[in-house]
Amino acid sequence: MNVEDRLKELILKQYGTMKDFTDHIGIPNSTFANILRRGVQNANVLTIIKICQALNISTDDLAEGKIVPLERPELKPTRIEDIFDEVKRQLLNADNLTIDGEKASEAEIMFFVNTLDVALQINKKQRQTMKEGK
Repeated sequence: MNVEDRLKELILKQYGTMKDFTDHIGIPNSTFANILRRGVQNANVLTIIKICQALNISTDDLAEGKIVPLERPELKPTRIEDIFDEVKRQLLNADNLTIDGEKASEAEIMFFVNTLDVALQINKKQRQTMKEGK
């Protein structure tokens, strides 16, 4: 089984259909079909990065014809700030986010990011006020 077949198998396992996968990463079905037909080595680098990020696999290893899952470090919820930073990073880097089934606009995503910042600032002020005994 070649790397393209293994890639297709992984996509079907994680996303159910090729269309769901290509919709998720924001590329046309025909583009992805060409990648599978012509080989991943002939694909656009940015497209390969999108594919690898969505599947959580190594781009370097894919270039060598291997599919190697990336280990994601466990998020240790010891600091709320760290959790908020991770959520903001995911919001800013995710493709095709939806709200109530509709694509989220950039303004909506930024609203959520800013809301996290404001919530943290409010909490810090409340904590300070409590420490001061007010």
